[in-house]
Amino acid sequence: MQLFFDIIDYDKNGFVEKDDFISIGENICAMLQLDEENFYYPLIYAACEKAWEDLYAYVDEDEDGRASSGEWFKYADEKIVNCDKSQYQLYLDKVVQHIFELFDQNKDDFISVNEYINLFMSFRLEIRYSAKAFTKLDLNKDSLISREELYTGVEQFFRSNDPSDKGNWLFGSLEDMKV
Repeated sequence: MQLFFDIIDYDKNGFVEKDDFISIGENICAMLQLDEENFYYPLIYAACEKAWEDLYAYVDEDEDGRASSGEWFKYADEKIVNCDKSQYQLYLDKVVQHIFELFDQNKDDFISVNEYINLFMSFRLEIRYSAKAFTKLDLNKDSLISREELYTGVEQFFRSNDPSDKGNWLFGSLEDMKV
């Protein structure tokens, strides 16, 4: 869970906050060369704000508009790691939905390798691992990641105890991850 916190803490100030999600949206728009006049520009910002709102309601205990690592770990323990199966599935559904809203640019309900590289670039992850991570998550080897494949990968990333599970590559190599 520390890795996920570090990835979302975009400005590296030790807190997850709305501005981190907005920065990710700005990166996506810049990467896609979208200006404010483009139809997709406000949609990307709205998706990033929605991702923050979905998280904020659960994680900001002291209501200061941001989540400390302590608040984050309590949230992760209660709402991801040690929650009931239906609550966990709801969380996974939201994560997968947000990834598809932000990165399935052609809206074909699949993530292509280029769209997956965009995910890496948007989160400032080690781009050199993007193709390998994509290959690991593409379980049926059709050169696309479906919602089901992404769901499996996200689930393994959050709950697997097996370091060799392919979902642990969701954001690149865990061994070399320096966020």
